[in-house]
Amino acid sequence: MNVLAEMVKAAAKTSQVICSTQSAAFANQFEPEDFIVVDQQKGVSTFKRPDKKALEHWLDNYGMGEIWSKNLIGGRPEW
Repeated sequence: MNVLAEMVKAAAKTSQVICSTQSAAFANQFEPEDFIVVDQQKGVSTFKRPDKKALEHWLDNYGMGEIWSKNLIGGRPEW
């Protein structure tokens, strides 16, 4: 996952790169500002960036993949 994430970051310096994942290990390689979280509300997709300031205390101990897994930023099914 580290190698793939580094390749994505390198490509993103000169091009727009869009990745969709449900891999916490892959997501852990990135920072909050690298994310756009997609949720569906009433059949409509909504897009938002995580608030890094609101996540500060979580980021001390967890990566973004773990934060996503805990459903703190959305982007997970509501079953």
